[in-house]
Amino acid sequence: MNKQALNCLLAALLLVGGAAGSKAQELSKDLLLDFVNTRYHAYFHWNMCTFKNINSDEHFGRSTGKEPPSMWAPTGMDIEQWAQVVKQSRMAGGWLTTKHHGGFCLWDSQYTDYDVASSPVKTDVVRVFVDTFRRHGLKVGLYYSILDYHHGIENSTVTPDKVEFLKNQITELLTNYGPIDYINFDGWSTWP
Repeated sequence: MNKQALNCLLAALLLVGGAAGSKAQELSKDLLLDFVNTRYHAYFHWNMCTFKNINSDEHFGRSTGKEPPSMWAPTGMDIEQWAQVVKQSRMAGGWLTTKHHGGFCLWDSQYTDYDVASSPVKTDVVRVFVDTFRRHGLKVGLYYSILDYHHGIENSTVTPDKVEFLKNQITELLTNYGPIDYINFDGWSTWP
């Protein structure tokens, strides 16, 4: 894991769990201050729900994790255009939903076959996003849902094996794509 990715993960853990030690607190504060001062980003929430033709109020617009990988069939994917719009809008960067609550991964994860590699369009969206945004000098943020309906990871179902699965996927994201400026963990809720 590269130093920036490790710092990103450390800061996230420190902010959630409380910092121990002055150096850790200082790192956490510096990263949080950088995030707050950046202010203006785009968020690309592009996942299985994009292809379900449902409104955002229906099941909170969520994937159930039962959609077949064949449903992932984007056409006209133009992440270069996304980056140009972000840059023209004077945003600092963008965030990509790498995996939402349904569990479908926008990269070829070695820990599941519920991902782009098992779909008709095998493009590693995370790779294209990160490389394109970085080439344009934009910051890169990744969103990752801990909640995962496809793999049965919900509030009351966590086991050591499932924690290991999550850690492995997060490690893939923070080691296979170069420096990641920000990561957002989501999906731990009390929704029915």
